[in-house]
Amino acid sequence: SGELIRSDHLERRFQIRVDRDDSQERSVWDLPVDATMLPYGAIYYQGAPAALQDIPLGTHLRGLFYLKDPKGKSPLPTGPHNNRQTPDADFRRCFRLEDDFTFHARQKQSWKIESVDLATNRFSATLQQEGKPVGQPKTFDLLTSTRVLKETGFVNLKSLAPGQTVLFNLTWATLYGPGRILEIWLDEPSRQLATAHQLERHRNHIRQRG
Repeated sequence: SGELIRSDHLERRFQIRVDRDDSQERSVWDLPVDATMLPYGAIYYQGAPAALQDIPLGTHLRGLFYLKDPKGKSPLPTGPHNNRQTPDADFRRCFRLEDDFTFHARQKQSWKIESVDLATNRFSATLQQEGKPVGQPKTFDLLTSTRVLKETGFVNLKSLAPGQTVLFNLTWATLYGPGRILEIWLDEPSRQLATAHQLERHRNHIRQRG
């Protein structure tokens, strides 16, 4: 998993800046994986099929990858800082890619807001699996540009309240802890509308381009 930092829609290639974890040395933090979608690979965004061009740069994504072809002779892409490579650099063949919205919705997960502090633009939330808490609360950052969706429209950050069950997409998740919120959906109607809109976008793409 990591942030989308580059994509080539026509070639179905992309780079993600890999999430930090305890297994990594500081010298390889935030280095990218350069990957290609396999011909049968599936991309999902906001709960519906998608193309790479549908996903904004900076969106935090989760994927399933195979190792590179053992017979392949193509070198790894040139990396920054004396060509350092992430330990995950060989995972270059992707067969599933999805945003956090899709990842959690597919597993019947959601986030329950525990507290909101608009003075510091932060809120804490606990992951829920079918209504039961999973792990400890996490703190996320809000942006003045965070899109808050409710029912069939937009609302402001003041609509966030403890006890709400939400889904959201993140950005800067690798550089700034759990991440900053790009979009947050406050209820089921807003989530269903987002999925329906993305599904029609994908259908139009297929009809127009084959």
